[in-house]
Amino acid sequence: AFEYGVEFLLLISVYDDAVAEDVEDAFCALVTLTEAFSFLIVQSTQ
Repeated sequence: AFEYGVEFLLLISVYDDAVAEDVEDAFCALVTLTEAFSFLIVQSTQ
């Protein structure tokens, strides 16, 4: 926990019949956001 920070947990659930390409695109977007805002996002796990 941070002394003066805000914690946020994002859980992503994917349907079994989801289109694999769309799921991959969504996770790539999450990686891009994590890299772009590394000063805000301290951990990202798949």
